[in-house]
Amino acid sequence: MSVTVGSSDAYPYVCGVYTCRCGRRAVRHGRNAAELPVGWIEIDDRDDAETPVCKTCAEKQRDRERSHRA
Repeated sequence: MSVTVGSSDAYPYVCGVYTCRCGRRAVRHGRNAAELPVGWIEIDDRDDAETPVCKTCAEKQRDRERSHRA
């Protein structure tokens, strides 16, 4: 999963930086750091790891899945 979690001594709080495969990033803070950003989904990667993808890539993924079912 492409998530970086960190904390700073100067401003002690936890943040999660979610990075999509397209390069888009989203940051979640505090108790929400472990939750995906709104509109993002996790997909199974080639390595059987869950990978977060942004809203735009999530919509493309859903469209691909729909076209494979038809």
